[in-house]
Amino acid sequence: MSDLFQFVRDLHRRMFGEVWRWAGKFRTSERNLGIAPSQIPVALRQLLDDTRTWMECQTFSVDEIGVRFHHRLVQIHPFPTAMDVTPA
Repeated sequence: MSDLFQFVRDLHRRMFGEVWRWAGKFRTSERNLGIAPSQIPVALRQLLDDTRTWMECQTFSVDEIGVRFHHRLVQIHPFPTAMDVTPA
């Protein structure tokens, strides 16, 4: 896994680690929101590569890059939410 993947996982864990025990771990089950779990690494890599290109080439404004990044990240839905996790 690349350093950028690890950064995304670490960021999620730092943001939500005190709230959710699964923070920083990619989703492993199908949900009505997001792509198939097996496709998460590929789609996330594409998103990160696209975002880097947008920034380097100044394809869009910073605000539009943020909106596009968020929109695609929600479509991917890489991390589980409280509704995705079965209580122990």
